[in-house]
Amino acid sequence: MTLVQKPNIAVIIDAENINNLASINELIDILEMDGNVVLKRAVGDWFRAIKLVQNGMRDMGVELVHQPNFVPGNNMADVRIVIEAIEILHNPDLDVDAFAVVSSDQDFLPLYDRLRELGKRVIVAGDTSTNHARIERHSDRFIPINQVLEPEIRSIYDRDPRRKPKRTVVKVARKRMNRNVRTEVQELLYRAMAASVDERGTVSAAKLYQTMRKMKPDFSVKRLGYTQFARLIKSYPNVVRVRGNRSANITVQLRTHARRS
Repeated sequence: MTLVQKPNIAVIIDAENINNLASINELIDILEMDGNVVLKRAVGDWFRAIKLVQNGMRDMGVELVHQPNFVPGNNMADVRIVIEAIEILHNPDLDVDAFAVVSSDQDFLPLYDRLRELGKRVIVAGDTSTNHARIERHSDRFIPINQVLEPEIRSIYDRDPRRKPKRTVVKVARKRMNRNVRTEVQELLYRAMAASVDERGTVSAAKLYQTMRKMKPDFSVKRLGYTQFARLIKSYPNVVRVRGNRSANITVQLRTHARRS
């Protein structure tokens, strides 16, 4: 009878993303039933909030890798996790068959793909409240895990003045130009087009903007209620045709019925 050798598994924990001790402990138990967990590392800034769980991590035999957040509000642990995975992969003293990454962060998808290309099995433990379907497509196994932060850590995170506030999408009604202003801008647009178009009747948005500024030095897109010049000229669909999406390749052409003699 031939015994099937269990795979050697390296566990890397994104402690800034998932640090619920009970869930991580349960996960390690699951992994040890399927293979030999030969390495356990947790990456994060251990001088800050997650220091509250560092003793619990050590009790589980987890090696703590300190990665300070040099820029307030930015999580530098992600980069360090990739470095740790590559170091483990190329360490001749470590014979690892599978990588188990504990994180719900989808920034690691390229890492998962690369590890699988190199013949390594990828196991991901993440929270099912996130879009885990994509993670499942880029891994060999997905294990649901409770991402809820330890209450004390959540409290510290919420009070940390260095954290970037969550961006909330607020729809703001753009200040509309009154009829007189719209007419003035349209007249300026006509004159600038006449002065700057090429033989094909087109001009780049950048050149058109410069021409309008030369003709009217106090011309301001923001003062007219627009964040971009392209959006302003697109508000004149009966006058000009705007093509392209990126600022570097946007061209403008005067519509035939709008041409002046």
